Amino acid sequence: MAPANVTMAGCTINGTVYCLRNDLAQNLFWYNSDLMKQFGYSVPTTWQQWQALGEQVAAHHPGYLVGSAGDTWTDDLYLWPSRCPANDVVGPNTIEINLSSPNCTRAAALVDPLIKDGSVTLESVFSSTFDKTYTDKILALVGPSWYGADLFPGLVPKGDLAAADPLSWAGQKPATGEVGGGLWFMSSHAKDPAAAAAMLTWLPTSWASQGISVGYPAYVADQTKWVAGQKVR
Repeated sequence: MAPANVTMAGCTINGTVYCLRNDLAQNLFWYNSDLMKQFGYSVPTTWQQWQALGEQVAAHHPGYLVGSAGDTWTDDLYLWPSRCPANDVVGPNTIEINLSSPNCTRAAALVDPLIKDGSVTLESVFSSTFDKTYTDKILALVGPSWYGADLFPGLVPKGDLAAADPLSWAGQKPATGEVGGGLWFMSSHAKDPAAAAAMLTWLPTSWASQGISVGYPAYVADQTKWVAGQKVR
C-alpha cells in the first residue's frame, strides 16, 4: 500500500500502483528580476505572453535569453505543458505518441520563431560554453525546480533570480512537464518483499533520505522543509 500524502501521478495506471515517487521536477518560470525591471518587461503568466516577451527581447535586447531548447528534456519544457501526447502512458505496456496533435503543433509554433530570432537558444544549459556565453544574458528560463540549486549558483548573480508559477495556455489551467524526478520500484524477484516494501516506503518519506536530495519531495510532509532549505543556499 502506498504511504499517505505521496504524489502518485505517473505511478498509478488504471487504479494500480506500480511505484512510489521519490521527488518531483516540475517546471517553473525562472527570471532575472533586476533585468526585468531594467528593461521594463512584465513577468509573463501565459505561454502567449512568453512568446511576445521573446519577440520583444529579440527586437530590443538581442543576445538575451527567454529560454533554452538545447537539451534532451526540451519536450518536457514545452510540449508537456501544452498537454502534447508525446509519451503518455495509457496502459501498463502502452505509450501514446501523437506529435500531430494540435496540442503538440501549437507548442512547436510557439517556440520555433523564438529559436529563429535567437531569444531561445539551442545550446544546452549544461554545455561547456553556456556559462561563458550567457552568464549575463539570462533574462528568463523555463526549467525544473532543481535549477535553483543545481544550475544557477555561479551562473547568475546571487539575489537576481526569482521563480514564478508555471506558465499556462490562455484560458487553461497551468500544466507542467517534469525534468527528472525519481521513482522507486520493487523487483518481482525480491527475496524478502516485506523488507523491500519497507525500504521502498522509507526512501521517499523519510527526511533522512529526502533532506539530502536536490529534488522537490513527492512526500507532502517534507516539502515545506525542502523549500526552507533552498532559501539558505
